[in-house]
Amino acid sequence: MTLSTFSHNQSDIRFDLKDLRGGKWLDIRVWAPLHGREGKVATGQGVTIALADIEAFKKAFLEAECALKEKGFLS
Repeated sequence: MTLSTFSHNQSDIRFDLKDLRGGKWLDIRVWAPLHGREGKVATGQGVTIALADIEAFKKAFLEAECALKEKGFLS
């Protein structure tokens, strides 16, 4: 089930809820256009995170964002 999507260039970044290995997971993945056809296909570029680890992932992501701001890469 797709929870959220944003577009980057011609690809999409999708946040999907998955049932894997007997648990619920958040799959964040790049979906790229199909060559010569309509639609998009999931690529190997992404990460799958157990829902139990979402808070730790969010904390690490926010720390990385702060570091990027401190180094002047983000405003």
